Amino acid sequence: MKFYSLNMCDNFECVGSECIDTCCRGWKIYIDKETEEYYRSVPGEFGDKLREYVKPVDENRFVFEMKEDGACPFLSENKLCDIYINLGKDKLCKTCARYPRLRTPITSNSCFAKYSLSCPEVVRLLLTDDKKADLKLFDDGKNRITSQDDEKNMMKLQDGMILTKNLLQLRELSIQDRLRLVIYFNNLYEKALKQKKDTTKIVNKFVDKEYCKKLLKDQQKKTAKNDSAKLNRFILDVFDYFYSTGKESTLYTPAQIAVPILEEIRKDAAGYDMDKVLANVKTEQYNLYFEQYLIYEICSNYLMAYKDYEIIKGLEDIIYLYSIHYCFLAMLTEIRGRELTLAEVVNVFNLFARRFEHSEDGKDIGNIRGICNNNELTGKDGLLGIL
Repeated sequence: MKFYSLNMCDNFECVGSECIDTCCRGWKIYIDKETEEYYRSVPGEFGDKLREYVKPVDENRFVFEMKEDGACPFLSENKLCDIYINLGKDKLCKTCARYPRLRTPITSNSCFAKYSLSCPEVVRLLLTDDKKADLKLFDDGKNRITSQDDEKNMMKLQDGMILTKNLLQLRELSIQDRLRLVIYFNNLYEKALKQKKDTTKIVNKFVDKEYCKKLLKDQQKKTAKNDSAKLNRFILDVFDYFYSTGKESTLYTPAQIAVPILEEIRKDAAGYDMDKVLANVKTEQYNLYFEQYLIYEICSNYLMAYKDYEIIKGLEDIIYLYSIHYCFLAMLTEIRGRELTLAEVVNVFNLFARRFEHSEDGKDIGNIRGICNNNELTGKDGLLGIL
């Protein structure tokens, strides 16, 4: 099998009790059948506790029954795992043993290996790594049967993904201009792939930095400046969605944690000059944060389009999420009256990742897509304008 990955977060190690959050609270923890059978056999008082809190979902899946505050019943007061302490690392269920490592299947013979940004230590490593990301490919030699069409499609998408990554790493440009180039390129690239046309000329054009700069200059003349009132409305619509769903939550969840921050932001957001506020995060440091985030998310999702070449739809979702992060960080900076600390920035990225990566049936991203589709700023042209 082929494993695609990025050389990002390679030095990850769980920091345990020193973590600013915990992965043992706020969501369902699924237990595989093999582990459940072992837990049922554990003798003594600890075995009794395991049997009390492990509940069936179906005949092959089980979950820990969480406590009233949303915490795993085996999370100790000092944020360590009692199962790990009492039974050893090899007796963790597969979910806990693997997290935050993820493998997303692409074809029957390939997958993308990454880390979940819902882990704050992963986010910290990602945001503070200033080297330019590269794509890695590992083949374990255990190849499964896959169609020749799948392999050809994957090769074409790899070319597009690598160029997209390179465009996002043009550090002489603002992150907004880099994203504009990504959108221009992938609109043309997707269209050519779907029409089964040669993509070489398109790729060669966007490899040329002078062509890219001229394209940006020409397009800038055609892009209307955003109406500040519409921009405020878009931001408030998004923040209101997070606020209302957070207020409705009764458990310790990312939505609930964000409520106090959102109360701060919503109180004054309508009266702000958003163009001025958004300038708070137009700095070299934030450009690096967003570069790392966007490369990680776009590359992790790009190859999923190998069957239908629907590249732009996935890109739009990621750019919507980027815009939310961008606005959220800009507003927090304005309210605090100072540059945010790394820990505060990590917290924001972590909160949204926990919300979207583990959203049931993609419900949250679907709702955000609906808000964006119904807003004047975020149609096909508006997506460029909001940048």
